[in-house]
Amino acid sequence: MKISKTVFIQIFLFIIIFPVHLFSDSLFYNDYNKGKEAFSNGLYDRAVTHFENALTQSTPDIKPVLYYWTGQSYMALDNFRKAENIFDNIIKNYKNTPEAVNSLYQKGRIYFNKTSYEKTIEYMHLFLDISGENTLNGNAYFWIAESLFSLGHKDESLVIYNKVIEEYPESYKYEASKYRSELIKLGEREDELMKLLKWSHEESLKERELFIKKEKEYKQAILAYQRKLAVLSDQDINNEVLKLKETNTVLKKQVFVLQSKIERLEKEIDILNKMDNDNKNNEENTADNNISEISKPLNEKQ
Repeated sequence: MKISKTVFIQIFLFIIIFPVHLFSDSLFYNDYNKGKEAFSNGLYDRAVTHFENALTQSTPDIKPVLYYWTGQSYMALDNFRKAENIFDNIIKNYKNTPEAVNSLYQKGRIYFNKTSYEKTIEYMHLFLDISGENTLNGNAYFWIAESLFSLGHKDESLVIYNKVIEEYPESYKYEASKYRSELIKLGEREDELMKLLKWSHEESLKERELFIKKEKEYKQAILAYQRKLAVLSDQDINNEVLKLKETNTVLKKQVFVLQSKIERLEKEIDILNKMDNDNKNNEENTADNNISEISKPLNEKQ
């Protein structure tokens, strides 16, 4: 059978191009696999090189996957500017792909690293609104909770952490959510303890101030009382001294009177003794005279 010129040309082109496609696909998968291997080993610079090489050889339907891996590699290198540009490109030019949905999640993470917590919450909710059954859902709720926690809304964040614990036990953020939940609960107990300690401290200060005030008043009262006692004691001593002096004067007067009486009595006794002696002498003389008078007649009669 005779082959037409057109068919011959098509067959010729297929023979020429087919090995090129095979070679191109081989290079693409080689860089793609090496990029994922480097990423899993933490060699993010090398991963970026391999993914970017793979992008130059890939078909349009594979590009969003390669862009997404490249964006994650830049994020791991903390090059958030380049990562954000890549994720924006995916969201804009590859709509309705899983990578576009996941790029919303990654944008939320970038905002968290920029400490733009409100934006993190916004993008995580955008992601959750269209994510469906996505393995990143639990992680998204975790970052919402982290943002609320960082904004100081601990009670609200605790609700979201508990949601991750209860509804997404397979999430990579499960353990982190448990840790945060316990930390908040511990913080609440610590806050209560601090309030109690603060109240106790304030009460202690009040009691101490009251004690110091009372102690000061007591010392002042004691000092005033001691002064009063000192004054009263001096007066009492003076009174006692005066009383003793008066008593001494009285006693001296009494002694003087008694001594005078004694002296007078002694004089009177002397006088009486003298008079008594005189009387005795007189009586003896009288007796002698009487005897003599009596004896005279008797002598005379003999």
